[in-house]
Amino acid sequence: MKTLTNNRHNKTVIGSVSAAALVCASLAMPIPASAGVIDTIKSRVDSIYSQIRSTRGKVYELVNSMNETKDSLKSGGAKQMLNAVRSTLEFLEESREQYEEFSGLNDCGADSPCDAYRDSLHNLIENASALPEDLPFLEKSASLVSRLGKASELIDKIPTFVLFASEQVIGDTIGNVEEMLGTLRSVAAEMPEIPTLNQLNTMDNKAFSAVCRTVPDNPHIALADVVLDNTAGLLGDLADGTQDNITFGITAVAGGTVSVKNPMKGTIQAIAFVVKTVKRRLNFSVALVNSACDVAG
Repeated sequence: MKTLTNNRHNKTVIGSVSAAALVCASLAMPIPASAGVIDTIKSRVDSIYSQIRSTRGKVYELVNSMNETKDSLKSGGAKQMLNAVRSTLEFLEESREQYEEFSGLNDCGADSPCDAYRDSLHNLIENASALPEDLPFLEKSASLVSRLGKASELIDKIPTFVLFASEQVIGDTIGNVEEMLGTLRSVAAEMPEIPTLNQLNTMDNKAFSAVCRTVPDNPHIALADVVLDNTAGLLGDLADGTQDNITFGITAVAGGTVSVKNPMKGTIQAIAFVVKTVKRRLNFSVALVNSACDVAG
């Protein structure tokens, strides 16, 4: 009987040690010789428990976010998002063949009409950026060039479907603007020099008299002003005809939609701003000379 009890006790001890060894193996944790088996297991189990709590917390946050999305969609976000997506799809569906031809095989890749249109926008921006250098009555303006430089960088980031919609509205008008800017440069080459205020104050009587004979009522200056006015008006009309904002459906956790300023509209407005600035500076310079000449009698 005693022997049987001892055997049972021995089996119990052996079973406990075997179970502990099995747990250690399942945790893939070597047992250091200096550490107790129980302490090692407890440490490893605590670590796994912490990971489980962390994962559970993330799942909880995800569920809450999904509930927020559901509430947002119930409150009208779904309708807004669906309307935005539907209108975009309808537009592309109605113009499928034209859009596919415009975008080309590689989504606005090289040699596609989209790529050519993007290049025409870059060329227009570069043309407008060179105005302060090419027109004799303008001083260099880093701010104007910087403004257009940012617009040029933005052109490469505009999605294909936005470029397509823009091309449908603008069409060949970019060529008309380019032609006007070329005319402006030709007219400016025939204009007399328009002195600055500092030059007016320092020039001798002979030079001042020559300015008063050539600048006031000069037909080339008047024509340059008309060209600038028409160019700015054309660009303004293009900007007015371009959609103010583009609404995107957001599939992120928050759901709903987001509306951003149409980058094409901002680009056209930036070019128009430069042309308007040139016109304002020309008018100011001419008005300054006219005033000085009138005072001198």
